[in-house]
Amino acid sequence: MMQSNAINQYNRVARDAHVEGASPHELVKIMFDELLKALNQGAVLIEKGDIAAKSERISRALNILNALDASLDFDEGGDISVGLAQIYGHCKQKVVTAHVRNDADAIKEAKDIIADIADAWSQIGD
Repeated sequence: MMQSNAINQYNRVARDAHVEGASPHELVKIMFDELLKALNQGAVLIEKGDIAAKSERISRALNILNALDASLDFDEGGDISVGLAQIYGHCKQKVVTAHVRNDADAIKEAKDIIADIADAWSQIGD
């Protein structure tokens, strides 16, 4: 147990250091990476029946989706921002449905959508 806590603390420090030096583009990439990880873990935990851990991962995923949504610049982004807001809203609905119904497929659908956006974002570069 003590080793697990030490590993978690190390990972948290490494993640914080990575975020501190990141450009705005890299920060969004980090958010996508963390979102995909939370969605993946949420689906696995639904399948395992681990309700408490599932709830924590789904909450994290929703928080990240909300942060991505809030970061949209509708003045500069125009139709792209509007489209992303709609996609994020759809994904939030899928994640909530997954949580309420313990439906791993719903969370996987959201993950697939976000994975496509994350891939496109990675290809843009800084």
